[in-house]
Amino acid sequence: DAEPLMRECLELKGKAFGAEDPETLKALGNYAVILCSLGRHEEAEPLERERLQVSRMALGSEHPDTLLALSNYTTTLHKLGRYEEAEPLMR
Repeated sequence: DAEPLMRECLELKGKAFGAEDPETLKALGNYAVILCSLGRHEEAEPLERERLQVSRMALGSEHPDTLLALSNYTTTLHKLGRYEEAEPLMR
């Protein structure tokens, strides 16, 4: 099962590089994607939100990784039926 391995990877990268490091942010996003693929969107949503917020601060709003985080977050909101939250972010 990939989920526990990715969770461990995220924890290790966070300790080694810090929460704002691009590698940690990618691991956070990858972990959220795995949760979504398992149908665990409620668990993935706060991780996607965190990744987006930290990416905006650390990398800037126009950075490709931030734009990917935004896309993943709005997709997760959509899957949760939270359309009113997702729509303004998609503009």
